[in-house]
Amino acid sequence: MANQLILPPQKFKFSDLINQFPTAGSPKKKIFFQSELRSLANGDATFGVIAYPSWKDGNKWVVGAKVSGTDAGLVTAKPFVPPLAFANNEVVLAVSLIKKGKKKKKKNKNKDPRIGRWNELMKITKKVFKNKKLLDESFVQFEAKISGNPHLEYDVTLEINGTSLNIATKPSPPAPPEA
Repeated sequence: MANQLILPPQKFKFSDLINQFPTAGSPKKKIFFQSELRSLANGDATFGVIAYPSWKDGNKWVVGAKVSGTDAGLVTAKPFVPPLAFANNEVVLAVSLIKKGKKKKKKNKNKDPRIGRWNELMKITKKVFKNKKLLDESFVQFEAKISGNPHLEYDVTLEINGTSLNIATKPSPPAPPEA
């Protein structure tokens, strides 16, 4: 049997991800997600997801303590086909929404459809930050997949009090990290 990648879905309590953020001021905040090798057995590799809350302090980024995801759901083994890159993935929180240009422009065939989803995510996370009850009932879940280039990436679902929003992460590299 070929070597397998075991990528269980991972879940984080939203409050565990943001409780390290400063409470004063409104610095730019990000959460970096990385794959973590949890075990090697019989040539199979089991990975989990870890998170590092971070925020801007003046001109430098401060990285908080590691937060580990917990297994949440059925595990699907995928055949390991090299090469495969394990890039950082980030979720940007509490920043200005991405504005659509006011000037009328020619249609861009390469327009990124994720911008609308990211704006929805920003609006929802801002509400969660302000509401302790919502914060306690909110979770972030990761479903691993392998992109065509091939990089490990995730479908991320933010679950808030019965409502959910799904968005794909943006692995960096090959994509540039958010500013």
